[in-house]
Amino acid sequence: PSESDAGAEAPPTSQQPTGGGGKVDDYSLGISGKSFDTGPLSLRMYTALAGVALKRFPPNTTLDDLPEELKTVYKLYAMDMTAKEAVRAALKQNGLEMALGVEQDGGIPGGGGGGGGAE
Repeated sequence: PSESDAGAEAPPTSQQPTGGGGKVDDYSLGISGKSFDTGPLSLRMYTALAGVALKRFPPNTTLDDLPEELKTVYKLYAMDMTAKEAVRAALKQNGLEMALGVEQDGGIPGGGGGGGGAE
């Protein structure tokens, strides 16, 4: 693995064998929410997710009309997807990629919770 300026603040902290016999390097990455625009991106993702949900409700239903539980789920999912995209961008800048297993990403393409190392 190589490191460059943006993101990787420390060298790998450990190497652990994975189930496939390879190794996973753990990195500590610093990501600036301001420079990556995580707030606006998260809001756009939430708006898109909620917009799809609104199609299942009667016409003229607004985001304010959605049940709180549903709004909370969409907000958390949007924040999770945004965080993963920020991490992927930082890893890519350092010549790395995210290594998530099904148990770590909730089985949902692109995320759903959990952590991961870099390969």
